[in-house]
Amino acid sequence: MPTQWNVFRERWKGGCSSDLCSEAQHVCLARGTVRCDILFVGEAPSIAADVVGEPFTGEMRAIMDPVIKEAGAEGFTAAYTNLVCCVPRNPEDRSKVIPPPGEAIIACRRRLREFIRLCRPKLIMAVGYHARCALGDMQSEEELAAPVAHMPHPATVLYARPYNGHASRQLRDALAKSVAEHLIEPA
Repeated sequence: MPTQWNVFRERWKGGCSSDLCSEAQHVCLARGTVRCDILFVGEAPSIAADVVGEPFTGEMRAIMDPVIKEAGAEGFTAAYTNLVCCVPRNPEDRSKVIPPPGEAIIACRRRLREFIRLCRPKLIMAVGYHARCALGDMQSEEELAAPVAHMPHPATVLYARPYNGHASRQLRDALAKSVAEHLIEPA
C-alpha cells in the first residue's frame, strides 16, 4: 500500500501545470521529514535544486544548515519546500533565477496546501519576502495547520559576502525567536 508521501509525489511529479514546469529539469517537491516540527517554505528552487531535484540544496543548504544549528533548531524535525516547485529562470539570461511569478505561485498553491497538511508542522517558516507574502495570503483565505513565522532569505547572506556576519545573524535570530515562541515549552 503506498504511503501518503508516495501518493503526493506521484500526483505532483509533473509539477503544478504552471509555465515554469515545462522548462524545469526537475520538479523539486520537497526534502526532509514528512511529519515535521518545522516546515521551511522558500520562494523557488535554485539552479542547483533544479539539477539535483530537491529544494534547499547547494549554497542555500550550506547557509541554512549552520543557521538551523546556531538557532538551536537542529533537535526538531524539518521539511523543506518552496512556493513553486520549478525554477523560475530569467528569460533574458537562463543562468539566473528570478522571483516566482504570481501565476506560478497560484498554480502551485494546491500542491503547497496538500504538502502542509501532509507534514502537519508545528511551525511554518516563510523563508524570504515572497514566501512571507504568499503564505500570508494563503492564511487569510484558509487557516493553515500551524503558525507562520518569517525569516530573511538565505540569499541575503550570499549578497553580503564577504562580510556576511550580520545577514547570517538575522537569519539565525529570526529562526531562534520563532522556535522559542512556538516550539519550546516554557519551563
